[in-house]
Amino acid sequence: FAWFMRPIMRSAGMEVRMANLIDGVLADLMIGLINQANMKNAMVRVGNVFRVTGISPYGPWRIQVQEDSTSYAKHALNLTVSGTGIATISATDFRAKPLLDYRSGNTANITSKGATIIMNEAALAQGIAYGVFVLGPEAGMSLLTKVGGRGLIVDSQGKFLRTPGL
Repeated sequence: FAWFMRPIMRSAGMEVRMANLIDGVLADLMIGLINQANMKNAMVRVGNVFRVTGISPYGPWRIQVQEDSTSYAKHALNLTVSGTGIATISATDFRAKPLLDYRSGNTANITSKGATIIMNEAALAQGIAYGVFVLGPEAGMSLLTKVGGRGLIVDSQGKFLRTPGL
């Protein structure tokens, strides 16, 4: 599986690696297999990536997104979803192993605490979530709008920035 770590595409100052998309690919694959078995209601979670189809036994699928890095105040948002992929990236994911800027080889300067993205496919949600997280709140929201996704970004102060309709 070492080939997942190698870049699969390079362009001026950018490279794409499959290692950051594998959770979403696996979630999409599992939902596809579940659908082929004629099961229409399922939720799959691989790491911080969800893929849902149909409804839960209690109604629409609900996923809670929270910002809990502060000592006192906690912020949470309950998402009600169906037939989508959801990916969450958090700054806490990179405490032990910081996110690198592969162009410079240095630790990336991250200005977000997290990002949760909803797209049709989980792999696409995961890829966009990484991009939005690295870009930061303003540029990340611009990217999310351009690709037609929905989601939220938690800025460095813990404020939730949401796309319309979320």
